[in-house]
Amino acid sequence: MLPRMTSSPAGCPGENADFGDDIAILADLWARWRESGRRLAGEQWSGPTRLERWRIRDLYAHVARGIPTFGNLLASPVGTPAEISHAADYFACLRGGPASAGEVARIAVRFAADTGDAALPEFFGKPGTEVLATARALTPEMVLASIAGPIQLHSYLVTRIVEATVHLLDLQHALDAGTMVPEPALLRTVRVLVQLIPSASFIDLATGRSADPVFPVLT
Repeated sequence: MLPRMTSSPAGCPGENADFGDDIAILADLWARWRESGRRLAGEQWSGPTRLERWRIRDLYAHVARGIPTFGNLLASPVGTPAEISHAADYFACLRGGPASAGEVARIAVRFAADTGDAALPEFFGKPGTEVLATARALTPEMVLASIAGPIQLHSYLVTRIVEATVHLLDLQHALDAGTMVPEPALLRTVRVLVQLIPSASFIDLATGRSADPVFPVLT
């Protein structure tokens, strides 16, 4: 098992980027989720994905339900210092946590059933736009009460980029579609994921000097 990443100070490479640029990346991702969803026909929503137990509607539900959650966090900031110092540490804290993959899938299935297929893409429209407008007006250092612990707004926003990117790749694969994920989102996600790997282990693996099971670092 890989060792958990230790916290690093604010301003670490994971969030060493412009806050406005990261908002723009997430806005682009959410717009692509909306556009793709509005083009889906009835039976396509039930199509399988490369994730066990997940249908296309479940992917949508999983990512879409994070939008009102983000809005609720923005409306209720905490007055304590951040305990999670960057996006990679957020995922490290959740890895092996109480929410199993099966439970996450069950929550997505319930949300999809309660929401309905046609309504799922619309979370990425006006609700998503409003959440990002609220975030843009706030200080990136504001602390939010995430499920992994107190985290700065900028870092939490980057976790949303990672989630939207990873699952948009899942959707792209499920639909056998052309390129759906913008390069800035891919690069931003890579910068987070690489921080979940001990640096020496990554270098050894990338240069063919090791066969240690470094991957996956996130599922």
